[in-house]
Amino acid sequence: MKKFLSLILALVMVFSLVACGTKTEEAPEEEAPVATEIPEEEIEIQEGGVIEENETTAEGLTLIGYTVSSEPEFQTRVRTGLQAACDERGYELKIGVHGGDTTKQRAFVEAFINAGAQVCMDFASNAEIGAALTELCDAAGVYMVGIDGDYGEPAFYYGTNNPLCATNNGTILGEWVRDNWEGKVDKYV
Repeated sequence: MKKFLSLILALVMVFSLVACGTKTEEAPEEEAPVATEIPEEEIEIQEGGVIEENETTAEGLTLIGYTVSSEPEFQTRVRTGLQAACDERGYELKIGVHGGDTTKQRAFVEAFINAGAQVCMDFASNAEIGAALTELCDAAGVYMVGIDGDYGEPAFYYGTNNPLCATNNGTILGEWVRDNWEGKVDKYV
């Protein structure tokens, strides 16, 4: 079990290094269309069923909604990587750049839900709107992922480049070691 945990930690460290690594010059990739306008019509939320995690869920995933306040270099790199991962798996990615306007941000998420998104992702706007978006997604049976923002249950948290990620991962690891290995490890890297 200790070897398994060491392998997991090594993978997390490698991913962190890749995400924070230097940018190499590559041929320009096609970028996903970025929505900057909100539909004029009233958006009505349609209730969805509960999504269970299983192979059918992964195979049935077709649409992901992603909101971001702005796109400086790091967020652009995250979006580019997300777009590549979606393209590789055949998922459609809808993107909404809201410029910090939480009304637009919520409207984008509502539009994604109404379009049939199974997952909505938000790049760390703030915890207050993140919690509201989580409730909105949960009511519609849509997964919510807060990137670099912990929005609380039932949202998922994914840290890419911030101290909160390191603190959360360290806390979880420390608790697991305490609960499963009596607080002792033979070796750490």
